[in-house]
Amino acid sequence: MFKLINDKYGHQAGDEVLQTLAGFLHNNVRHQDIAARLGGDEFMVYLTDFDVREQAVEKIEHINKLLAEHFAAQFADLIPSISTGLAGGTVNEDFKQLFKRADLALYKAKKQKRGSCCWD
Repeated sequence: MFKLINDKYGHQAGDEVLQTLAGFLHNNVRHQDIAARLGGDEFMVYLTDFDVREQAVEKIEHINKLLAEHFAAQFADLIPSISTGLAGGTVNEDFKQLFKRADLALYKAKKQKRGSCCWD
């Protein structure tokens, strides 16, 4: 999606989408959580002590709604959305394992429709 926005509206518009998304992520996580940009158009959110799948999906849907509302007039034909890979961790699992499972779930989501969410 970000490539399409960059190609059609310019890199400044794409940068605005990324900055806006970063702000929405920052404003929608708790103080003990981590939201970070990995690079390009990929972000990671690490939610501690958060194992209720439905609540995570609700947060993602809320952020997609915020993006759609914020950019509806500016990009009527290319409304930005996020595809998401989720993974719940266990006590014995280290961060690298958790990240790998979430990344695999993200690739599944990207193969589905825009704005999809997959759980590993």
